[in-house]
Amino acid sequence: MKIIITGVFSLVFVVFLASQTTTVQAHSEKHETNPRHVAMTTLGKNMKAISKAVKSGNVTPDLQQKAGEIHKISNGLVALFPKGKELSESRAKPEIWSDSAGFDSANNNFIKAASDLANAVKSGDVAASKLALKATGKTCGGCHKAYRLPKK
Repeated sequence: MKIIITGVFSLVFVVFLASQTTTVQAHSEKHETNPRHVAMTTLGKNMKAISKAVKSGNVTPDLQQKAGEIHKISNGLVALFPKGKELSESRAKPEIWSDSAGFDSANNNFIKAASDLANAVKSGDVAASKLALKATGKTCGGCHKAYRLPKK
């Protein structure tokens, strides 16, 4: 009897794990096809890489691509939030669309900061890159506070 109960619990556990893996996989695949999510993830990864480099005092040429990508995304960010395309599973606040002038202004600040970051990284100047990274991060945080819902 003990073997049967152990077997049943093992089977239930395996089924549970399989269902969780499928759920995580489906969630992950959905985000991989969402341009908004891909852009935000790329921004985060690139900001982190540049941050690590400036903290170590080593701004390398490969970071130019990352900073350039941040700038490129900043220029197309507003287009990732078209009116009528609010995603129910998104953390985007309705204020993005109801206060589009404010959102556009916040994005313009991000574009300027991202441009400054790309130029600083391109120059190889660690101090300038550090300041530009801080300014860029500040624009990200400002937008997130005003236009992004907290994690559930």
